[in-house]
Amino acid sequence: MLNLPSLIPTAGTKTAPGTAAQTPFRARQQASASRQHTRNLEAGMAGVARVTSLLKEVQLGENEKREVLKEAATKQAEAEARKLQTSQTIFDAEKLRLEALPKPASGNAAIAEDVQMPLRDPYMTSNESAPAARLPSLELREKIWKSLQLQPVSPQGPIVGPFAVALPSWIDFHDLIFGPRGSLVTKLRSGMYNRDLHVSWAVDKGRAVALVVGPHPEFTHSAENRNLWKELRNLWLKVLEWVLLACQGNPFRLVDFLGDYQILEIEVNLLLDSEILGRLMEAWEKLSTDPVQSSAMAAAKKANLIAWTPRIFAMLKYPGTPLLLHSWVHECWENRDEMKERVGVARYLWSQHDHVAAFIWQRQMMDEIKAYEEYQT
Repeated sequence: MLNLPSLIPTAGTKTAPGTAAQTPFRARQQASASRQHTRNLEAGMAGVARVTSLLKEVQLGENEKREVLKEAATKQAEAEARKLQTSQTIFDAEKLRLEALPKPASGNAAIAEDVQMPLRDPYMTSNESAPAARLPSLELREKIWKSLQLQPVSPQGPIVGPFAVALPSWIDFHDLIFGPRGSLVTKLRSGMYNRDLHVSWAVDKGRAVALVVGPHPEFTHSAENRNLWKELRNLWLKVLEWVLLACQGNPFRLVDFLGDYQILEIEVNLLLDSEILGRLMEAWEKLSTDPVQSSAMAAAKKANLIAWTPRIFAMLKYPGTPLLLHSWVHECWENRDEMKERVGVARYLWSQHDHVAAFIWQRQMMDEIKAYEEYQT
């Protein structure tokens, strides 16, 4: 181990002759270093204080954020509770009314007693932007569109591209298509159509402006695959029919519509509407002339769905459902438009539990209403 000389003078240590002359200079150096050290220490303490203050601000911000989220969750829960209470009150009143009627000679309830009543939010409750979505290949869609010789050849009216149809500017995207945290889209893409196909949407400035269907972008496809052509054309016609319903203000969700269609194609051999494009063009021109009125109509129909659901559900859970719903539709005998709207809503809610029975009942009711209209003319 090396023995290094001590650098700290002791009482008996003699200084070199030149050391005494350097003492004032060293003293000044030491004083300056001491002052610099003090300044550094003060600056360091100031930095610590600033960091501490920032940390407190961040912590305060996080606390405030948690409080805002907590308050929002509380308000949401309270709103859900009020919605449930209102619906239950209407349901209970309708149930009492039904129980006071003569018992039906035969017939079972359409749905079980323990089926939960669906609760929907008012029109345009969500103010969230539509998330960006991956679209099917435009090049491949163009090739198939041309191969099938589909119309129109170029964008026209609501058809904004090959297998792309515009959505009304006032459409309630989150309630009808996307769902809370994308739940409706997840369900939609889980077996509602051929896995080689994809339903998506185009977004502009945070708003969904069009539905786009086509070959799934995650798979490799051949533009010459005629089975793919057929499947895509069929899905396209179904999507056009749903968009027509949406343009008319109907609050029916895309996933429910496609799910219903999927069953009815098999069970009752339901055919696709080959004339749907013409009817959609007419509806689009009408809503484009007065979008404010079209939006108001959508809001009114959504309000009707919410108001009518408890009564309809009470009738669905009571024996003799078809006749009960028939009588309910006839409550507005003088208003044919409302009669048709009631039929549509009843069929929509019923079809989520029995596609075929709801479809047959709707057909019978619409035939009856049509006969009334022809008789009056």
